[in-house]
Amino acid sequence: MVTEIGLTTGMGISIHVHLTDKRAGARVVYIDPKNPLHCGIELAEPHNIWGVPLPPDDWEETAASETGH
Repeated sequence: MVTEIGLTTGMGISIHVHLTDKRAGARVVYIDPKNPLHCGIELAEPHNIWGVPLPPDDWEETAASETGH
């Protein structure tokens, strides 16, 4: 995640994804030491607020068969 203001590790934040119009509570878990405006977050509850399609139920089986494992 990229932010316009500096955050601190452990800080509680609210996320709003404009593309999906979804919101969620989160906590800052990582601050990039080289660029403090880049950070990692952990959602308070697991939700797909990003609008990313989920893999099919057989994804692991399909991926393994494609690689020959």
